[in-house]
Amino acid sequence: MAEALDLLLRSKEILIDRADLVLQAQRRYAAGGADFADGLIERIAHAQGCTATMTFDAGAARSAGMTLMR
Repeated sequence: MAEALDLLLRSKEILIDRADLVLQAQRRYAAGGADFADGLIERIAHAQGCTATMTFDAGAARSAGMTLMR
């Protein structure tokens, strides 16, 4: 999946909204960190000025830099 995302991001035929944030999430995913969707949610929230992105998912809290709600 990481390779497919990379190819899509490099494509000149496809316009990707917030490609810089998608690339950041893709790199984290490719490195074996966060799930792609979790990483993208965190990156978009961060770009919008959120200081913390809350989650009920312990894995997302560990790997995507989110804050676990208890």
